[in-house]
Amino acid sequence: MVHLVPDNLMQTHFLLPFRRKGKKLHLAMSDPRNSAVIKKIEMMTRLEVVPYFADRREIMKRLDEYIVLPVSGSDRIKALQADEASFRELLESDSAVKMVNRIIEGAINTHATDVHIEPSEKGLRIRYRIDGMLYDIATIPRDMGIPTVSRVKVLAGMDLTERRRAQDGHIGFDYENHRVNLRAATLPTHLGEKIVLRIHDEKAVLRGLGFLGFNDGDLVRFKQLIHHPHGMILVTGPIGSGKTTTLYTAVSEINHHTRNIVTLEDPIEYQLPGINQVQVDPKIGITFASGLRSILRQDANILLVGEIRDPETAATAVRAANTGHLLLSSMHTNNAVSAVTALQHLGVPRFQIATSLVCVVAQRLVRVLCTECRRQAEPRPLAKRILGLQPGEKIWEAVGCAACFGTGYNGRTGLFELFRVSEKVEDALINGEDEKQISRLAAEEGMVRLSESGRRKVLDGVTSYDELSRIVVLDENGILCEK
Repeated sequence: MVHLVPDNLMQTHFLLPFRRKGKKLHLAMSDPRNSAVIKKIEMMTRLEVVPYFADRREIMKRLDEYIVLPVSGSDRIKALQADEASFRELLESDSAVKMVNRIIEGAINTHATDVHIEPSEKGLRIRYRIDGMLYDIATIPRDMGIPTVSRVKVLAGMDLTERRRAQDGHIGFDYENHRVNLRAATLPTHLGEKIVLRIHDEKAVLRGLGFLGFNDGDLVRFKQLIHHPHGMILVTGPIGSGKTTTLYTAVSEINHHTRNIVTLEDPIEYQLPGINQVQVDPKIGITFASGLRSILRQDANILLVGEIRDPETAATAVRAANTGHLLLSSMHTNNAVSAVTALQHLGVPRFQIATSLVCVVAQRLVRVLCTECRRQAEPRPLAKRILGLQPGEKIWEAVGCAACFGTGYNGRTGLFELFRVSEKVEDALINGEDEKQISRLAAEEGMVRLSESGRRKVLDGVTSYDELSRIVVLDENGILCEK
């Protein structure tokens, strides 16, 4: 079946067909995420391509053997022996250690946030979550499944013999002169153990606040607010909205040898130099609440608490903010102002919220349009009305090319809503004004809502209207509102 793919294509992209079964062509690839090449081969062969990881050097070696042979298709096939057994040899020559390394390195190279290693009847299915979306990468043959899973468990410090209950672990992976931290979690399924690796790349934190996606005005204001000597700063949003990255980047920004910074996390996702980081572990009595009480006796200037999720932690956090500490933490709310209501639901009195809260940042993540292939297009009538466009005004939309692997997007950026507790807002909180009134007051003082932040990024060509629609929805009046 090697004659199905041109020599130059195999050489350029380091790929090799090794089996054809029905309407499926099984392909060894050094980069199985290259969807543009896969689509091209599918169009040429009219077959569905099933990609597999393979070492580039092994592919090159076999291609060299193949290309120097006579042109006769039968001679080529006979000499190469590019069948399933040949490819299995290629895989087996690459130990489980190298296999796992290649999976992790591939995830880092493609800026994936998660790796899904899932058992199936055909083998281990590998998927990467890139820019918030899951993509099929490859399938590892069944007989490589157990060694691959076992290698991940060894790296994560898990019990190899335990396969019937979920386990959590941590992997420190050295890659290109920097440390990448991965959180590993197993889950027993009827076909075997499923593993998810969450990738935390410290490079993202080291880049600074200016790379997160704040507009110029909010960036200046937020930088000023995090240098406040005391009080509470909250970052809110759903899971996977980038809260941890914002918190870590903010703490890194104000980290100085004259300050004692202590964090309380579950788990520790980034290792920050010069900062004392504490891991929450209920098994030995370290919860967010108890850990925070202990930290208050450590002469700390700045505290970072991973999440405020219960009344005791909320009360202790507010007390810390009101006794000379700067405390940063996260909560799950739909917008910035609703953090006030969330704190009230946890039993914090209004006047304490008013006197302790410095600001709240609500955020979402949207995919960034690929600058290599994005194109301008006439917006649909609904989009035109929502975005407030003039007749003839166009917006950018996703296309897809080799640079973005056919997705139309490359990377993600943040949408931010910065709610600053000014004197007027503090008075409104103490006087019992409701959430809508406080939100209106904050907008009058310059707060840019999440929806407006998204609208501006669509108009600037940073993201698309379709992508924004995944994050925001229309209310009954046709106005953008946060999901």
